[in-house]
Amino acid sequence: MLLTFSMALAVPVSSVAAGAAMSVPETQEVKGQDMLLRIEEKVRKYEKRQKEKYYRFLQKESRKERVRRIPQDDKGLSAKRSTSSEGKTAGKGTEVRQYVTSSSARMPEVSVENRRNSLLGNRRFISFDVMVPASLIKSGSVMSLVLTPSKDGISVAGSPCAKWSYPLDKIKVSASDSLKVLTFSNVITLEDESKTYLIKALMDISKGNKIYYRDTAVVASSRISAPLRLLRMPVTDYVPDPEDYRPQPVKQLRNTVRSFSYRFESGASSLDAASRSALPELSADFSSIPASGSGQIKTVRISVACPEKASAADMDLVRSRMKSARELVYSMLPESGRNRIYIQTKENRLPDGDPSLGTMALEYTYESLRALTPDEIMAKYRAETGNPDIRNTYGNDEFWYLFSVVKDSTELYDLYSRAYKESMAKEGRPWLLAAANLAASDLQRGIADTSVLSPLIDDRKPACYTQYRPDGSVRDIVNAEEAVALQIMTFLRLHNYKRATDLLKILPDTQDNSLLRAIVLCHGDDSRPSSYAGYRIDTDMMDKISQAYPVNRVVFYLAMESRAFDRMAEQILLSLPSDDPLVLYLLTIVRCRQASVVESEGNSISADNLRSVAAELLSGCFEADESFVGLARNDGDIPLHVYQLAASSI
Repeated sequence: MLLTFSMALAVPVSSVAAGAAMSVPETQEVKGQDMLLRIEEKVRKYEKRQKEKYYRFLQKESRKERVRRIPQDDKGLSAKRSTSSEGKTAGKGTEVRQYVTSSSARMPEVSVENRRNSLLGNRRFISFDVMVPASLIKSGSVMSLVLTPSKDGISVAGSPCAKWSYPLDKIKVSASDSLKVLTFSNVITLEDESKTYLIKALMDISKGNKIYYRDTAVVASSRISAPLRLLRMPVTDYVPDPEDYRPQPVKQLRNTVRSFSYRFESGASSLDAASRSALPELSADFSSIPASGSGQIKTVRISVACPEKASAADMDLVRSRMKSARELVYSMLPESGRNRIYIQTKENRLPDGDPSLGTMALEYTYESLRALTPDEIMAKYRAETGNPDIRNTYGNDEFWYLFSVVKDSTELYDLYSRAYKESMAKEGRPWLLAAANLAASDLQRGIADTSVLSPLIDDRKPACYTQYRPDGSVRDIVNAEEAVALQIMTFLRLHNYKRATDLLKILPDTQDNSLLRAIVLCHGDDSRPSSYAGYRIDTDMMDKISQAYPVNRVVFYLAMESRAFDRMAEQILLSLPSDDPLVLYLLTIVRCRQASVVESEGNSISADNLRSVAAELLSGCFEADESFVGLARNDGDIPLHVYQLAASSI
């Protein structure tokens, strides 16, 4: 049990201030103010020293062993000498005396149901019991413990996570004791925070070069208690504004088709009055295309509808109208490219309407350097729908438009992924807007992939800034704020709190980033005292995080590991939406803790009922969001049989 205390130096500042308010010479008043400042500075230094002293005290206390006694059995011990391979590993000529005892005299295997450890960052708080023969606890004997992490029964390569040695001569043992139970509590550091480890121990009791006792056992299961990893993060706050990253349209030579329709006078080859008044619009179009410098008329098609009669007079009218239409169009075309334009005339059938009138339909095609219009982009995208063989490519400007009009989340995720891959293939680095949207979508789906944003973050430049060209345009964005923030949340999802803390140094310390900064600092790292598991929690930090998301206050209450705080967490959870999978998961933890309390009081029936309710809640959580399945599998707050019962129902 760790006690929180604070010390402060009481200084009669009010008396100094009152004295300074009296009518004294100006020089004495200045001296009084200087004295007040010096006293305040001394108070600050004293409080700093006391805080540092308190932190050193906590670190020292965390390394001390705690010894407790339990009722011993009356079974005797039998000893035999052995020259097994264990003795050879201890060193040449080392004699090993292995004590063969009953099963209760060995290092106990950890009960997955009852033994749970706390995890904060890459530091794991563990506590385990060691049963040793009392006859070995004598003057000069030393107990050595080597803890090694393992995953799925395979030892992790590398150095052990902890090595301890304890002298046993200070432990008091009565003559009636046959076994002694030693309880060890400490903090170990794991290299990879994203994994859950089994912790195995190799224990030796030796004196000089003689090893009297050796045993191995699992001392910490892979099931851990870490409520703070359930804090809800502000992912949507860091989705980039599309207007801030709108790319320049990519212009290419594209064909454009325009159409006009005119009517002839009855029985004549000239246009009627309404059609003649509309001819200046066609002439202006013809003139504007070459004037733009990037366009060129390619073809003109003219079709004329006339009465369908076999008489020679009607055929003459057809030829006359065709000749008149061709000459009219030819006269309006620009002289510079008139000879390169192909004009096609074609007789057509009489349309529905007055048979005494003919209609001239004109269609021309021109080529210009331009970007695709929104309608053309959507037509290009809709052509892929229902046809998996069609896979068009898009520019960043086209992807930008599709991001704003496509509403289906699955289609949007596919567009983000395609834009990311195509920009990587073309430019060698991802497009920021696509990468940030893809990372945010992954986080909302429960996926944590640090490789998405890593090409956009440079640790060698610990700042976020924009590089401009001489004309004021943006040349490059170094460590974009949105990318850094989303990468921090990705590392938090992977429980790699040390890496998240390192990236926090790049993120600007602004009001907009204060919430994310508080969440990262709340998890703690190796360079500062923890804000959890027995240490003081910054209430301002907790309030800031809880105001953004009410469910975060529940997480903080559960992290306190107290019955009173568990009841407060339950009251808040009952007022939150019951269809939220995170709410169901947290309520499952509350019910499991309540079951443990009731069972410790001797009411096993009520405990079983509470665990049944917890299994139903957890099953509903799994149905709403399957990403919680892996989290519950290694959660020390949820008994294994509750998890298995909930998992079997999905």
